[in-house]
Amino acid sequence: MKKIVFKNQKKELRFYFLATLCISWIVCLPAVIFSFQGNTEFNFLVKVNTYVPSLVALFFLLKFSGKKQTFKALRRIVRVRFNLRWYLFIFLLIPGLLFGAYLISWLFSGTTFQSVLFPVIKEQPFSVFFIFAYLMFFEGPFGEEFGWRGFALPKMLNLSTPIKASLILGFVWSLWHLPSFFINGSIQYELAQNGFIIAFLIYFVYTLILTLLMTIIHIKTNGSVFAAILFHTVANFSHGLITIITQPLSAMIFIILLIAFALLFIFIHRKTFFSFNRMMTEWE
Repeated sequence: MKKIVFKNQKKELRFYFLATLCISWIVCLPAVIFSFQGNTEFNFLVKVNTYVPSLVALFFLLKFSGKKQTFKALRRIVRVRFNLRWYLFIFLLIPGLLFGAYLISWLFSGTTFQSVLFPVIKEQPFSVFFIFAYLMFFEGPFGEEFGWRGFALPKMLNLSTPIKASLILGFVWSLWHLPSFFINGSIQYELAQNGFIIAFLIYFVYTLILTLLMTIIHIKTNGSVFAAILFHTVANFSHGLITIITQPLSAMIFIILLIAFALLFIFIHRKTFFSFNRMMTEWE
């Protein structure tokens, strides 16, 4: 019976990834086409698209698992009780690495500090809460993470080691962002101005490492989708606060620091990353 369940999960994941990528790329297509003509009026579709991974996941859950199991899965979104050290990890890691990359870049090349958000927050300190909420609900985290980390990842952990699950999910997550590299106004489009191939490769590495980190967060917080949403939001907020990713030298230093930390992180958590336990989730 278990073999049948796991086999069905593998098939379900394939269809989920295929459906999510196809629907997302179709949703973004008008924005891509009009962007080539210098028209950005369809860029709102990028925000609509951020909800596709979770909406497709919700459909799959209702279709194949039923309402009761769907409700149990949705409860992971409000699973806020987990160890304080993971809250510290979520809030400090990406800002710390970005600031470190800026300092190194400033010391060796005199890079000037750039920030999209700091001038706004300086003028209106309480705006930080509204900015954080906007990034959470309209720039990806809330719309994506129930799909990636609430639906796909638990099933993947039933089928493979966390390291393998992370690499596959990171690859799919990178492909999902592909249309954004051709939509004027997106951060991916700005990165692509320095060359599409190198920009996509750097972004691929970045997304892959985030996925590795978020897999451990998922495991250590007992499958909390809220933890994934929070980490994703903090990462996006941090890039707005310390805006160095569009500067080639600073971006490269940041990626190097991120890779170094990821290797250390994998070594520290090697038993978790490379151990294979079929972890049937509470909503299966």
